[in-house]
Amino acid sequence: MKFLQIIFIVCFTFFINGFTHAQIISTFAGNGTALSVPGQLGDGGPAIYASIKNPTAICFDSKGNMFVATGNFIRKIAASTNIITTIAGTGEYAFSGDGGPAINAAIQSAYGMCIDANDNIYFTDHGGHRIRKINTAGIITTVAGNGNYGYSGDGGNATDAELSNPRGICVDALGNLYVCDSDNSRIRKIDQSTGIISTIFGIGSTTGSSGDGGPAALAGIPSPVDIRFDNHGNLLLVEVSIGITCRIRKIDTTSGVITTIAGNNTNKSTGDGGLAVNAALFDPASVCVDYNNNIFITEFDDSKIRRIDASTGIITTVAGNGTSGFSGDGGLAINAQLNEPDYIIFDGAGNLFVADGYNNRIRKITQLVSSTCAPQVTISTNTPTICAGDNASFTANVTNGGNAVPAYRWFVNGTDVFNGGQTFSSANFNDQDIINCIYSSASGCVATVASNNSITINVKTVPVINLTTDTVVYLGNKLLLNASVISVDAVTYLWTPNVWLSNDSILTPICFPQANISYQLLVTSSNNCKANASININVLNINVPNAFSPNGDNINDVWLIKGLTDYANCTVDVFNRYGQSVFHSIGYNQPWDGTYKGKPLPIGTYYYVINPKNGVPSYSGSLTILR
Repeated sequence: MKFLQIIFIVCFTFFINGFTHAQIISTFAGNGTALSVPGQLGDGGPAIYASIKNPTAICFDSKGNMFVATGNFIRKIAASTNIITTIAGTGEYAFSGDGGPAINAAIQSAYGMCIDANDNIYFTDHGGHRIRKINTAGIITTVAGNGNYGYSGDGGNATDAELSNPRGICVDALGNLYVCDSDNSRIRKIDQSTGIISTIFGIGSTTGSSGDGGPAALAGIPSPVDIRFDNHGNLLLVEVSIGITCRIRKIDTTSGVITTIAGNNTNKSTGDGGLAVNAALFDPASVCVDYNNNIFITEFDDSKIRRIDASTGIITTVAGNGTSGFSGDGGLAINAQLNEPDYIIFDGAGNLFVADGYNNRIRKITQLVSSTCAPQVTISTNTPTICAGDNASFTANVTNGGNAVPAYRWFVNGTDVFNGGQTFSSANFNDQDIINCIYSSASGCVATVASNNSITINVKTVPVINLTTDTVVYLGNKLLLNASVISVDAVTYLWTPNVWLSNDSILTPICFPQANISYQLLVTSSNNCKANASININVLNINVPNAFSPNGDNINDVWLIKGLTDYANCTVDVFNRYGQSVFHSIGYNQPWDGTYKGKPLPIGTYYYVINPKNGVPSYSGSLTILR
């Protein structure tokens, strides 16, 4: 069988050995103004000339479009044109619009944001104590939080739960959401399939960071503000509470154990060149990883971006000179000024984007690197041609996919039909359906997406059989097996079993059944597609006993002839040894009791003739009456 493989390779620029100081910084979006009035934001023009007030989150969809959370708005920057538009928010600090277009909804304070494998956008409405969703049709809904400030609802619907100033949010490959319930000092999970909310990490302690080396469910996690997945599926967590904790912590999602990987609870920026776990962080705000699982952290109050080497654990500063301000575009990122940077994220090409909060800009730090290939997706099938109704399976194989938990989206004719594993199977294909797959490995920062070109499946037509329903035939009669077939191709026929048939390889054979039987018809077209049908035949047979004992003991008192009642027009005649008729019946609904004109006949031998009619031969024989 032919094995079909189609490969689509996209090459991006990646820095293989990690992010160094030799990076160029530029402004990607924002003119530095902090306008918040619709119509004055720069929508419809280049993003670099737009007003982007205090951005707090950045995300990329599968097409590379950028989305930015800016307080009461969600903005979109098109990948192909860099044109900016507003997709959610009226500018009013309020809650409204669920069930309608997001552009008409009021948002109280968008803070954290993430995008799932289906390109649905989720953001924390920090001021409204809710998690909201914008689907690909642009409709906004609430997926968690009832708007009340508090802590409640675990084990129930997330929309009935109370949250308290939720901030960071991320999504796994299955669509489950993980939320920093900041003022409750907990990490909460919203199950994608059920909508149930639960607390998975943190005991709600606000007095100190605790629990290293033990279960994260029992740890103290004061004021978590950001959460992301690394490339191994572990969760990275930023906890910051001035005077209490300034740390980056890691939760091993396999064991559930929590550890500190950076920060010593001292609120200042020190420790470059040493182990990150011994360094001090100055109000950390956001965390992410690059393609090689190096960790990047923004320091809000010291206006820096710092890096933890994945292999050594050494921390260094890679952007920002420690003085808040705006300068440095076109030069080295290490010499530039940032102004209380917040959210950071990598694009698929390894460029780092930072929400430069009080500069009201999105800054881009460009890799000066060698070239390698981004993920390659190869989809294959060993069934490029099938018969209608048969199952066909497709497998997506990825190289250069990184170590993050991947997500696969399968499409038929451009319609998203399956989100899950790397194998997609269905028995509902039509001829010339086009199948393709999008792979994403979003580790919380690296928006690594690759698409394949398509496989067109050939679906051959299957013969359609019309066959007489189950039927009854009298023993000794013949029966035409009345079948018909609709097919665009030449066909062959095979009836099984081949007993009592005039011909087992024609469409309508004649059968002469001697007992109940089930026949199966297999029709095979010239394109090797097959169809099956069956018919059950019930043969009406007569079983004539040769004796009975009409002695009044209620045992064998009548001459019971099994099967004869099926022959409504039969005649039954019994004669004595002299040829005199002693019993005559048309039909046999009332079995003979051995009497003649109401009087019992003597013991002896009698003779019967049974004519079933309907073309069935007559039965004759002797019958003994016993007393």
